[in-house]
Amino acid sequence: MELVQFLLEESGGPKSQAAARLNSTGAYLNLHYLLELDTEATLDVLRIAFGDYGNFKPEISFPDSSNQANNNAKEDSSNENQDMMVQKTVGALVLILDLHISQSIRSAGSNDSSSQVWPSKKDIGHLIEFIASYVASGRANVSKSVLSQILEYLISDQCVLPNDPEEKSESKKRREKKVLAVLDAVPHNEWNPSYVLHLCEEVQFYQVAWCCMFLRSIRGENKHDVHIASL
Repeated sequence: MELVQFLLEESGGPKSQAAARLNSTGAYLNLHYLLELDTEATLDVLRIAFGDYGNFKPEISFPDSSNQANNNAKEDSSNENQDMMVQKTVGALVLILDLHISQSIRSAGSNDSSSQVWPSKKDIGHLIEFIASYVASGRANVSKSVLSQILEYLISDQCVLPNDPEEKSESKKRREKKVLAVLDAVPHNEWNPSYVLHLCEEVQFYQVAWCCMFLRSIRGENKHDVHIASL
């Protein structure tokens, strides 16, 4: 967590051409530098810092204590501080995305993910999927405009897809599952079911499309307590 705090400092970290727009404020230059070096690896480290180990197993073990009450209090405080850092990290990543590629998400763009210009299409995907994961888990909030960018990316064909047909099908299923999780985690008035339905029809996300039609049909009845996960 000390490393995360360092990355989020408004300090003069190593500068690059891609970070030129950040130089006026000095915001998140440390984080920006590591993202440029290796976006995917940097985000993996952040996930571990926030307790999302995935396929990683922590090698640090902590001794047991007889004072369980104190341990629980410390754990609650630690989780609260961690969630604050999650939100701040997501906010930093959103700012970096907004400054560098606010228009490129909607552009046709090159499909060449090996481009040396940061962020590449693949880097953008890693950043958006990282943000989407924490929005879906309820640990971070984003604005309506950022939510729209997330949905457009996950639903559209802008993702860098594997060449193998079977892997491509599995990737599509994972994306649709993530879209459902994101929509369930945010208030229904934060997104437009009609617009999301239009996007889903193009890529055949039938589960999401059905949920959109259902929500659109009940909005006139003011039933705002329906959860996507229950549909």
